[in-house]
Amino acid sequence: MPAQTPAPAPAPAPAAQGGSVQGRVTAAYGEPLWGVTVSARGTKMPLLDQYLTATDPADPAFPRTPELLWQNEAGLKLGGSWYALAAVAYWMQIENFPSQDARVDPVTGDTRFVTVYAGKARTLGLELEGAVQPVKWFRGQGMLTLQDPRYTEFNEGANDFTGNRIRRIPQVIGDLTGTFMFGNASLGINWSYVGHRFSNNANTVDLPGFGQFNVRAGYTYENVTLDLQLFNALNSIGLTEGNPRVDESLGAVPDIFLARPVLPRRLMLSLTARL
Repeated sequence: MPAQTPAPAPAPAPAAQGGSVQGRVTAAYGEPLWGVTVSARGTKMPLLDQYLTATDPADPAFPRTPELLWQNEAGLKLGGSWYALAAVAYWMQIENFPSQDARVDPVTGDTRFVTVYAGKARTLGLELEGAVQPVKWFRGQGMLTLQDPRYTEFNEGANDFTGNRIRRIPQVIGDLTGTFMFGNASLGINWSYVGHRFSNNANTVDLPGFGQFNVRAGYTYENVTLDLQLFNALNSIGLTEGNPRVDESLGAVPDIFLARPVLPRRLMLSLTARL
């Protein structure tokens, strides 16, 4: 009977790291104005998701450390009888996160799944929110997010994507809603906007920004509410995400673009009962 090759000894388990630390400071600057500062640093739990795509402990790419997260925020809130305003600046970093893609060999057409533990990425941003109700029959709300999401350390094979924007994350997000109230009836008009994004890590495939109008009419009788909602009222065209694996513009048919479009104009009728 031929001798059997012994199975390789399992690699040592990654050492426990991190923990979680969070701090918060809140200060009031008179009755209508107050501020808050939050800092949190820890590891992502559970860590099992890192091992779902890593099957060979002897592989140098096998994860040895957990995902590390660090988040810092500082904000101000201002409020009165008919208005409320808030501004929050934030900085977030994630380190050692898994990034898996299906890669197609341009010569053979073979597909293989590749997992990369991508170093670091950070997002620096500002979020503004406001709400006003100057009269009894009208309320307005708005939100604007400005951010810069980037890879600060990211290599995939021979490709260095350090400094590139994180794929599929916009730099600008906006939302405006006006609601008119007439007794038990209400009419709301909403506009939402998602800014320009890149579909892939190389930042060569553009996803243009797009906006949508939505309309809602509702009526409440005692504990029952009837809603009629019209989504994407102007039938806007937009792409929510594209194919991160292939830049079709470099292929033989550059006019074909793989992406997931927003849904067209549609109506939804709903009945809600609060028991």
